[in-house]
Amino acid sequence: MSINEEQDQGFDIAEAQQVAEQEDLGTPVPVKDVTGNERTYRAADGTVKQVVIWMAGLHSRRYRRKREQQKNRKMKRNTLTEGKFHDDTLELAAACAIRWDGIRFNGQPVECNEHNALQLFKAASWVLDDCVEAMEDPALFFGSASPPQ
Repeated sequence: MSINEEQDQGFDIAEAQQVAEQEDLGTPVPVKDVTGNERTYRAADGTVKQVVIWMAGLHSRRYRRKREQQKNRKMKRNTLTEGKFHDDTLELAAACAIRWDGIRFNGQPVECNEHNALQLFKAASWVLDDCVEAMEDPALFFGSASPPQ
């Protein structure tokens, strides 16, 4: 089907719903150190694997749910500052962290949950930046990446 034929098909609401569903699955974001080198770890089976965080996108239910909570909180307080804006970004990214492989604290594996993701993003702002960039790029959710297990 050519581009013009695709455009002639109009806008299908079912396809729009599939966008959210696909972004709910997440996209892998390789974790890098501060100099940009991708990090690896040795898995229990001895294989070396890439450290990865699976992030949901801006159209995902996770993102929209957290955004709605933030909006409701702001409507009650009406206090938006630059610091609060950064806090919102941290919260949204933490809420969209679906799972990860190879994240450790003092050598011990760390469970992927919103609290731990928030701590990671506060400690490593460059990881936050990469994850937010991935969340904001719809093309990453429709490539060859497989969904998380």
